[in-house]
Amino acid sequence: MTVCVFLGPTVPVAQARERLDGVYLPPVRHGDVYRAAVFWRPRAIGIIDGYFHQVPAVWHKEILWAMAAGIHVFGSASMGALRAAELAPFGMTGVGRIFEAYRDGVLHTDRDVPFEDDPFEDDDEVAVIHGPAETGYVSLSEALVNIRCTLDRAVAEGIIDDAVRKDLVRIGKETFYQQRSYGHLLDRARDRCAPADQLEALRRWLPTGSVNQKQADAIAMLERMREIGTDPLPVRYSFQHTTMWEEAMASAEAGDEVDAPALEELRRDPGRFEALRRQAILTLLGEDEPALSAGHAVPETSMDPDTLYRMMAEGVRMHAVEALANRLPEALIERHILRQFRGATRRHS
Repeated sequence: MTVCVFLGPTVPVAQARERLDGVYLPPVRHGDVYRAAVFWRPRAIGIIDGYFHQVPAVWHKEILWAMAAGIHVFGSASMGALRAAELAPFGMTGVGRIFEAYRDGVLHTDRDVPFEDDPFEDDDEVAVIHGPAETGYVSLSEALVNIRCTLDRAVAEGIIDDAVRKDLVRIGKETFYQQRSYGHLLDRARDRCAPADQLEALRRWLPTGSVNQKQADAIAMLERMREIGTDPLPVRYSFQHTTMWEEAMASAEAGDEVDAPALEELRRDPGRFEALRRQAILTLLGEDEPALSAGHAVPETSMDPDTLYRMMAEGVRMHAVEALANRLPEALIERHILRQFRGATRRHS
């Protein structure tokens, strides 16, 4: 059995695979957890990154449904930390300092000085703007929680004092999440007449001293997921299949959001992918999978005249099928590949 992880700008996929082998999917959105659970039948799902504003966010109830089905669900760093803090009482496993901050309502730092005068509760603490999938979801802004942890370390190392830290955090909080950066904070602080010597010291220190708490938490979650055994997750609640739930999940099943990453994962096993592609083509052309196919070796001892005739006839038929398949849109074939795989997974689950 496999594991699925929803990942975007927090950790490069190649770096994540070094920690945990699994199916890596784009940032999670509404319906994706349900689709991943149905499609991949994983033993565990990890949520790191997810969409907040552009599209509907991942629904709490689909996570509850996955856990009720015995799937271990983990969360950290970003959207995963938010959902884990909300669903920890039901069995979702949260990992890392950011999860703990959302759970407790206060961020604890390396100095073990909680920001009790600044409650940790807003979604925008972890929000960033990032590039598209082709760029690896490269971050184009800085998360406020990373800024908080970085400035706290700067105080601990004597780069700035606590008054400057508080002023910079206040500026970060006032700034729209898509525009947050260390350069923006320093410019604004300079305009407010903050001590120039401390700001300059911070500017020189940042390239080597900044903290990426989101990435640290995400890596910790991936390492924690490696420890999962084969036992299903036990839960103490009874999942209710409401009308709203059925309608929402019917809509999720009709969506195509996971098609691209699912196909990419299937292509990692060329033999499996080609078998699914062949069956998809035959289904589209109204054919059945032949008992004997061209290219399949037959022991010489079974080469009786009837077998040889069937092989020759099958070769002619498959040549015609392949010629017709060249006229089918590739997108249509790919959709049927996914349906074929989904059907096989359900039959064997």
